[in-house]
Amino acid sequence: MNTKKQDTLPSFLNTEINTIAYFLFLATGSIMLSPQKVSIFTSRSEISLERDRAESRGIPHTKLGKRTGSDRVLYSVYDIGRFIVSRKSKVMS
Repeated sequence: MNTKKQDTLPSFLNTEINTIAYFLFLATGSIMLSPQKVSIFTSRSEISLERDRAESRGIPHTKLGKRTGSDRVLYSVYDIGRFIVSRKSKVMS
């Protein structure tokens, strides 16, 4: 993980990201989630997540193992939290 990028975030965003990551961990009991679970929490289809991975965009992911030609893809709850916070829209009055 790139800690320099994390350090440049305003503290309120780090707090929000950490809160989301904490609740994702409480809900799943894991710090790394499968594309299926990420799809549920982000309302993005597994196909969209796969396309993002192929195009090197979206939520950062980790590939583990090489069994029968397919890697296991996992996403950290912190990166999911960053993604959710980054998609937040502002409402102007």
